[in-house]
Amino acid sequence: MASFLLTLVLISSGVILVYSQIVAVWPSHLYHIMFFLFISTAGLFYYLVHTKEERPESFVQFYLLTMAIKLVAYAVFMIFVISRNRDGATPNVVFFMIVYLLFTIAEVAFLYRKVNQ
Repeated sequence: MASFLLTLVLISSGVILVYSQIVAVWPSHLYHIMFFLFISTAGLFYYLVHTKEERPESFVQFYLLTMAIKLVAYAVFMIFVISRNRDGATPNVVFFMIVYLLFTIAEVAFLYRKVNQ
């Protein structure tokens, strides 16, 4: 779990560093998006690892359930972000998608290693 959290911190730091070099205008909700994705990804990862250890036969169903929950929760979050700043919607959505993609890749990689132990 600690290595996963460290990976998320490194991804977050890397994204902010790269963004600061290539993007002139930062998303207005950069830190809200980063915090929300970090907490939700880490929390669901912990839940899935716990599920794998306690009820391995139900892991796939719980993984699919968490994907559905994430889809709905992230859609609601982005609707909120867009409604708060319509003019800055595009940078916020692009930033969200980049961080979401990177966090999801990390989550799947760590879960894959955990499941195949």
